[in-house]
Amino acid sequence: CDGLTATAREIACDPSQAIIVLTTFDADEDVVRALRAGARGFLLKDAPPSELVAAIRAAAEGRPVLAPGVLDTVMRLAAD
Repeated sequence: CDGLTATAREIACDPSQAIIVLTTFDADEDVVRALRAGARGFLLKDAPPSELVAAIRAAAEGRPVLAPGVLDTVMRLAAD
């Protein structure tokens, strides 16, 4: 299965998991699917290592993490 399906399955087994989707794709539907599946974050693979480390720490603390471009997508979709 793909990563988004795996995310949904893992969250269904244990909702307390802090899953961050790390992908090369930032298509609107992928972002929405990941967040609906319960992902705590969505980052692109070109994120610098320091951003990845910060995202892991934030997710472990229960805070959501979105790549800047992904945040723009979420805000645009919420406004529609």
